[in-house]
Amino acid sequence: MVVEGLYSLLEDSQIYEDIRFRDSKLLIDGNNLVFNLFFKSKLERNHGGQYLAFQTYVQSFFTTLKECGIKPYVVVDGGSSISKIQQKTKMERGSVLVQKAHSAAQTGKTENILPILTKLVFQQTLIDMEVPLVKCIGEANRELAALASEWRCPVLSNASDFYIFDLPAGFLRHDDFQWEAADSYIPCKRYTTSRFCSFFNINNQLLPAFATLAGNDYENLREINWVIFLNGGRRKTYRIASLEGLLIWLRRFQTTKDALRAAMKLMPNVSRQEQTMLLSKVEKATLEYRWTLCPR
Repeated sequence: MVVEGLYSLLEDSQIYEDIRFRDSKLLIDGNNLVFNLFFKSKLERNHGGQYLAFQTYVQSFFTTLKECGIKPYVVVDGGSSISKIQQKTKMERGSVLVQKAHSAAQTGKTENILPILTKLVFQQTLIDMEVPLVKCIGEANRELAALASEWRCPVLSNASDFYIFDLPAGFLRHDDFQWEAADSYIPCKRYTTSRFCSFFNINNQLLPAFATLAGNDYENLREINWVIFLNGGRRKTYRIASLEGLLIWLRRFQTTKDALRAAMKLMPNVSRQEQTMLLSKVEKATLEYRWTLCPR
């Protein structure tokens, strides 16, 4: 579930911790890494992709990890299932991608479109380098969180889900992972849910509710105006103000169940029956995050 604006909300906060990362296991969100490495490499992407150059770039990344004593374990997505409520969001994202492809074909403008064989080249490169690689049956985020909890090592990704999972060793964001500046260690920033909850003064158990209410998978929830709960004036963009307002509103609750039930009452244009149906959906969605908070 994508929480738009979360990166920007945390950009100027004191939540991230500067660390020198080395001599550790590292779980890597493979699908996320493919996109990050490819677009960071600034390789040609409108005419099929520079696959050999991309392979060299991938090799350089994992060689650097080895030189810093980091043992990577890469997990990639398999299939994914979506509900009827989420289907519209998925279709909207697909439509945007088609429009980008059309623009690239018509004008030659560079768009963020991954050439079709990029993931295959990435996976074959890892196999050749004997980097541990696992493909999930479904989406990889929950499996990564489970392994991170078991091994007590961080996860490397840009996915906003990892701001919600309670990971013992935290989460390292790709954008702050300065592997090309490595010198026996990799400068980066570590995020933990404990620092997030302390900064925004909310109960750790409410993070799944925050992600579900702030996410863009449920159209009716997008209509709630969280900005009205801000203590002061609006800050930066409306989206950031909305997230801040939601976090302030959540402070009054101790449990996810109470927060979600209260949120349903903030949708005056939705019937009681529709609220009941949506409540059931969002309660189920929060379970995708909550299981890591308890012993397995």
